[in-house]
Amino acid sequence: MNRLFSVLLVALLLTGCGLRSETQPVENKEVKKAPEAQSQTPAGTDFIQAGIELIKKGDVINGIHAFDEAIKQNPTNLQPYILLGQTYMHANQFDQAVDSFLAALRIAPDHGEIYYMLAIANGLRGRKDLAVNNAEKALLLFQKDKDGENFKKALVLLQGLSQE
Repeated sequence: MNRLFSVLLVALLLTGCGLRSETQPVENKEVKKAPEAQSQTPAGTDFIQAGIELIKKGDVINGIHAFDEAIKQNPTNLQPYILLGQTYMHANQFDQAVDSFLAALRIAPDHGEIYYMLAIANGLRGRKDLAVNNAEKALLLFQKDKDGENFKKALVLLQGLSQE
């Protein structure tokens, strides 16, 4: 169990499981916006930025609320789901992290980063079978996308999970 935990900890460090704001929003084109807002940032972006700042200050509860509000404002944007899942992982709330990542997969079912994070969360909550399955899926998606860097990370994670 200690070896599995060590592998998952290394995977977390490799992903930089911090609050990454570069995740690209995936939006539904049919979402209606006010005319003046069409040239501005996507709905919910202010809540995402507020959530990131709150988490950086250590206010996890209000950061989670901000990400939840961003999801309500724009439910097709992946970024708040991923940030929410990462926040839950940092707070050792792995079941909630898994729920956030699964919600993100409903929006983008072929997103390798989400499967990778899901593999880590499932591994940390003791679901090695699911973690291996998620890591394999991430590996295949990264290979399909020719994303060599993330492919290597997923391979290391899968090898560590498979050794236990």
